[in-house]
Amino acid sequence: MIALLLAAYTQPDFALLSPQEKRHFIEVIDRLDSESQSKVCSLLPGGLFTDEIEVMLEAVYGRGFEVCSRQTHSPGELLDLLCDQGLYAIFALRWGDASHALNLLRVDRDNGWVYYRNPHGRNFDNQTGDLLFEPKRIIVDPRRGIEKISIDEFRDKVTLVLVPN
Repeated sequence: MIALLLAAYTQPDFALLSPQEKRHFIEVIDRLDSESQSKVCSLLPGGLFTDEIEVMLEAVYGRGFEVCSRQTHSPGELLDLLCDQGLYAIFALRWGDASHALNLLRVDRDNGWVYYRNPHGRNFDNQTGDLLFEPKRIIVDPRRGIEKISIDEFRDKVTLVLVPN
């Protein structure tokens, strides 16, 4: 049974499963013993999927959100949408081999930077001014998880912006 689950759900297209297929998978996993659950879950992609983020945001804010992505908008349009949302708007960047959701703090068009809070929080491994890669970004305040990325890098790495309905 575990081999079948792994073959079916650890493929790169796991994120393309419908919400119903994901629920079914979770129901099947819930029926396994804890050791088997750990084995299966250790091989799954981490983080949240876009549809899961939408549901959580709707629960928190009491309104729906539209996903605006590179499939329907240019990177420049996504930057404009982000600016229109203001403080704490949510966007995602290509982050290594995956995508990572971040909270906007501000866009400084004059100096060419997008400032955001990384939800991973404090960064004890880096200091203010440290340059990180994938994506290329700079630590602004490691104690508060604040980083900045150039507008050019943002345009290259942005995958989506969540816009309230």
